[in-house]
Amino acid sequence: MTSVAFYQLLNKSLTSLNLFAPLRLGGTDLGERSIGIIPLPRAPGSRYADGSRMASLAFDVQCKSPQQAEAFAACERIADYLEGKSLAENSVIEVYTEPHFAYRT
Repeated sequence: MTSVAFYQLLNKSLTSLNLFAPLRLGGTDLGERSIGIIPLPRAPGSRYADGSRMASLAFDVQCKSPQQAEAFAACERIADYLEGKSLAENSVIEVYTEPHFAYRT
């Protein structure tokens, strides 16, 4: 599965949660309420003798709302939904950073 196909599948899967704002691949939008999935740089995958390889994909989920509790609850809901989920054959999602607040400076 290509990384683009994975992110499209991820977006479709998370849309089923009916969150407070639509999901957007690539970042949040300029509105007050937005949820963005941001692909992050990653290490090259492992290659095996049979020619197969295992790739890991890293991504960040950002939630933006005038109500901090609403955004935080959405991040927690997404993390809980994704932990241990398999979106494709031989794939498992691991949440390794818990939801947290990001502040503007």
